[in-house]
Amino acid sequence: MRLIDADALLTNMDKGMQGTAREYLKFYQMAVNDEPTAYDVDKVVEQLKKMRSKREEQLRICADNDMADYLRCKMSAIAEAIEIVKSGGIE
Repeated sequence: MRLIDADALLTNMDKGMQGTAREYLKFYQMAVNDEPTAYDVDKVVEQLKKMRSKREEQLRICADNDMADYLRCKMSAIAEAIEIVKSGGIE
């Protein structure tokens, strides 16, 4: 899968279309608009900010205990962040 800018695609599709082609174009524009969002950057950022807030306190507690605990907590936070990014903000 690759991410594209659907708005730019729709704009480019509209350039130079005339007659019957314009009627077909409307169908394809509707198909593009009906597709679900595959990756929502705003939602990803929102989820990462929530995760950071939750994990900051946890990391402080882990750091107070010992370095191994702190590193486990940090690795867990990184793994969670990776999962958030991979999900694309789509729940």
